[in-house]
Amino acid sequence: MRKSVAVVVAALFLGLLTGCSAAGGGACTPALPTGDASKLISATGPVGSTPKVTFPTPVVTKTAEVSTITVGKGELVRPGMVADVEASLFNGKTGQQVAATKYDLSDAPRLTAGGKTDPFSASIQCATVGSRLALVVSVKQYFGAAGPDPSLGLAPADSLIFVTDIKRAFLGRASGVPGFSQDGMPAVVTAPDGTPGVTIPNTSPPTNLRIETVTVGGGAKVKQNDQVVVHYSGFVWASTSTDAFDSTWTKHAPVTRHVSSTDATNGVPVGLEKALVGQTVGSQVLVAMPPKFGFSSSKLPAGVDAGATLLYVIDILGIQ
Repeated sequence: MRKSVAVVVAALFLGLLTGCSAAGGGACTPALPTGDASKLISATGPVGSTPKVTFPTPVVTKTAEVSTITVGKGELVRPGMVADVEASLFNGKTGQQVAATKYDLSDAPRLTAGGKTDPFSASIQCATVGSRLALVVSVKQYFGAAGPDPSLGLAPADSLIFVTDIKRAFLGRASGVPGFSQDGMPAVVTAPDGTPGVTIPNTSPPTNLRIETVTVGGGAKVKQNDQVVVHYSGFVWASTSTDAFDSTWTKHAPVTRHVSSTDATNGVPVGLEKALVGQTVGSQVLVAMPPKFGFSSSKLPAGVDAGATLLYVIDILGIQ
């Protein structure tokens, strides 16, 4: 299928991108090289605000290149980490702007750094928070054989120019040390990319809320009313299937949850608040939620029956 303007904006600026596992410390190798084409891009104005972008036309490239326009002083964005960004997209042949984010940090798109298939997410790898980057990539490389929607006016040999501001960064997955397992609780198995799965015991589900810290992180402690960035997967206890009924991992997009005293009528399980408060960034938490701690009957997710006991595996990535 061809990508329309709306799909382009969604794919580029709403974080619907392929992720990868988070790397540890040590050296960081950029995923893309710097090149002559990306060095042609200039942008002025404060990082995080709409930039004034200039470049000679046409800008031509056969491979993806990235240059740093402004060097930030914040945290290094390692492979697999999550970053909130603002970006403007231009046609490298005509100089015309194709799309832009809202430049509103409360609604900033969220990317996972790295990946082998998407130059946009790859471009932020090994940059620092507070940086402004220029990515140049050919239309053919970005859109592939299907090509862009004709309404964009882009030819395969044309180039796309992204001017990207990195506003803040978070972990890509839980990064702590193993915690203590509890008798009768499911076992959590994590895939190499961070996606969790569960092995549910062949026993009756608990009648009270149970919380197990699978991995203990070393970051800040979550307090009530914090805005917490999380990856999560939800499962049904005693289901014939151990597939997640909802997961941010399959969407490649961590979400922000407001940790507040609430009830299940607003669509957010009350058990989540109780599970997150007091945990630390970098932790992975397993929560077993009897119905009274889950969703109200009018807010049940697809695939979840009334009266079901839910399981959530939550990776705490950061606090906004």
